[in-house]
Amino acid sequence: MLNEKAVNVPGFGIFSFYYDFQDCGYIGKRVFRKPVFHLSDSFSRCFGVVFPPMKSSGSIPIQSVSFSRISALAGVSRDEVQLSLKDVIRGIGESTRFGINYSL
Repeated sequence: MLNEKAVNVPGFGIFSFYYDFQDCGYIGKRVFRKPVFHLSDSFSRCFGVVFPPMKSSGSIPIQSVSFSRISALAGVSRDEVQLSLKDVIRGIGESTRFGINYSL
């Protein structure tokens, strides 16, 4: 997201930006960048979560989470990273389904 690209977390959703252009009179236009989250359809179906659609500002490049890069930085195997992420997503989904707060 630091490179102004959206980030896709497989099985969970996409973290992106909405660009809002506002006219500031004689100063010109200002651009406001607001973070938005798009919940994936598979997460919604699996855990019965209803999430309202968010505004989108066109086509922002989407970059998937790199399990290989995370594993190299963390010093663990790629499979451990992938299983850990799936476990966190499952925990969030199940607690959301039952209305329970989830903390990491």
